[in-house]
Amino acid sequence: SDLLLGHQLPIAIVCMKPENVYLEPVSFWDYATISMACPTRNRCVLGDSDDFLMMELRGENTHLELMRVGRVSKKEVAEVLGGYMTPDQFEMGHYPLTLHSGDLPEGMEPARKKLKEHVDGIYALLPEHPVSHFGHPYWNGLIDQFKANQLQWRTQRQEKDAVATSSAGGEPLERPSRARQNGAATNLAGKLYANMFGSLPKVTMLHPRWADFQHVRPLLDRELQPRRKQKLRVLLVESDDEERVAYKRVLESDAEIETLSAFKLQYGDHVRFDEKFDFCFMDLSWLDMNKFVAMYERLATRMKPGSKVVAFHASDILRTLTDKNVREVVALVPANGITNLYFSGSPQVAAAIDSYKNGLQGLAPKKRGRNVAVAALLTRLSSKSYRANRVAAALHAYDVPKSCTSITIEVEVR
Repeated sequence: SDLLLGHQLPIAIVCMKPENVYLEPVSFWDYATISMACPTRNRCVLGDSDDFLMMELRGENTHLELMRVGRVSKKEVAEVLGGYMTPDQFEMGHYPLTLHSGDLPEGMEPARKKLKEHVDGIYALLPEHPVSHFGHPYWNGLIDQFKANQLQWRTQRQEKDAVATSSAGGEPLERPSRARQNGAATNLAGKLYANMFGSLPKVTMLHPRWADFQHVRPLLDRELQPRRKQKLRVLLVESDDEERVAYKRVLESDAEIETLSAFKLQYGDHVRFDEKFDFCFMDLSWLDMNKFVAMYERLATRMKPGSKVVAFHASDILRTLTDKNVREVVALVPANGITNLYFSGSPQVAAAIDSYKNGLQGLAPKKRGRNVAVAALLTRLSSKSYRANRVAAALHAYDVPKSCTSITIEVEVR
């Protein structure tokens, strides 16, 4: 419980004495720096947490899209690593890593040997020659963006300096803004957009993400129906993730809503509320979805008997879900409740969502006219989205599609 034996790829470069100087970036830091700056220097690898431990602070969901359900084979690992490993990474992956918070126990060698055999088995399946750090496909795909960002940063800096100079001379800092567009025309365009595509999570079949919400949407509509005698009490649990959007349907209702973060539900003091809830909706990241059982057990006592708890997740992580590893998903089902699992997606839906996401990435976040650009993107994809969503709608909700994009868990509290 306090010891982890592993191999890290890539590893952090924390100190070096350069032999060579190169002025233009060739690739990412840990893909090329050793070969470019210190090709013949002796390596000193600090592989024990007693000697050195570095914590890289990132968001909880960073690289979560790379997570997959179930185990992966040596061949699968080698296929992924072989597609991008440079000589630097190829070398560094051989060094062992030991993380521990207590004294090292005796008898570690069999475990270390078993791990080495596994790693050696992966290396045996890798291509004979690693990918060159010159012209690396990952870097080639981003070098233009890097240069554009660099130019933008320099331009903004120059403009900032110019504004500061203008301010010192007593001249106005900003130009008068343009007149707003005609209000009636804008309102008409908004209505047209809403009729065609809707708004997440309540979107039409012309939207690429309709299938993601096809099962959770009717569940929410049913459970959020107003009650005659008393106001509906709803607990809303959210993950700290900008991609979560299904919870908006709860906020639109006239229920009495208590909100709680998934983090606080898992790690905070035991949640106390004055009265029990009629319904609980959990809009979760995949990381939190894997902790659903523990969260459910903490809040089940605060739910009325016969009430529902619905957990929802949609992301690329589910793409590799197959019948063989559905048992991994079944582990998310609580033992003390009546549970239904709903799956959605298809290869066509996944392709439509990918086209949509890729199109959004090409739009500047605050660029004037972004809403028009998004509407144009959705219009281009409308036919493709509609056909894909029709395929997803025809599939049985309890069957796992070939390319799953969302999962909904419905539990009736006993």
